[in-house]
Amino acid sequence: MEPFSAAAAAVALCPIVIGIAKELRVAYKKITYARQELEELVNEMDIFTDLYTEFLKVCSTRKKHRRSVSSAKRKLVSWTKHAIADFKTLAHKVDALSRDPVYKHSIIDTGLAKFKWYFNTKHLVYLRASLSITRQSMVGFTNICAIELLDEQLAHLKSVLTAQQREDILYEYGMTVEQRIQVLQSSRDTYELKQSQLPNRLEEAEKKVNDYAKQKNKQDVIKQKRRVLDFSESVERHVERVLPMDDAGNRPPRPPRLHYYYYYYYSNTVYATFTPRILDTRISSNVP
Repeated sequence: MEPFSAAAAAVALCPIVIGIAKELRVAYKKITYARQELEELVNEMDIFTDLYTEFLKVCSTRKKHRRSVSSAKRKLVSWTKHAIADFKTLAHKVDALSRDPVYKHSIIDTGLAKFKWYFNTKHLVYLRASLSITRQSMVGFTNICAIELLDEQLAHLKSVLTAQQREDILYEYGMTVEQRIQVLQSSRDTYELKQSQLPNRLEEAEKKVNDYAKQKNKQDVIKQKRRVLDFSESVERHVERVLPMDDAGNRPPRPPRLHYYYYYYYSNTVYATFTPRILDTRISSNVP
């Protein structure tokens, strides 16, 4: 089990990112150059914070593959801590460009900030691409969690059910077993389609991050690039471990093991099922 202090520290990072995004949102309205690029970065930060909290919740409820889940979580937290430092530095630079700055800046600092800002759009693209990688990876992780649970529900419905069990399902969902199977299968197909679209988006975002790191050739940028890619790769390994892709590019269900999430008490004609929590998969404009 993860120590409370580590879990609390991971959750505490989210409000910091939210605060910086709010600060940047106010500041970018007071500058002219690269205003759109900065607005798009802030939008991406907003999406990240929405997904980050829910991702941590899903990780905390996972009963299987705990080692790979914990590894992915640690890598995301590590990247986020260092990303916050980048966002804080950016917020201070943007404030120096503002017509109504919050902080005090010397004339030299303001002049230097204006000079550097004209060459800073590539850095904004890099930050957005890094956020995009984490977002796509978190969505991929939760997609697989949802598919795995849907497979277990489908396996149960396709098993030999008694007349009482069928009646219970009709009462619970307002549909027959066959209709319920169609609904769940449709949901599974949708998740698998979404999952199949992620690699191209990840590849595009990773290219931007790699190109920027190669151009800057600075140790801090290279290390942060490695952190975000480590997180993405750890999620990819988890996905392949849970639901491997077949030769046709599909992710067929594993043999059913219903005892993980289903506890049926047929003697009392009562049963409970766990329904996967679906995360927000919004995509900001013009982001891979």
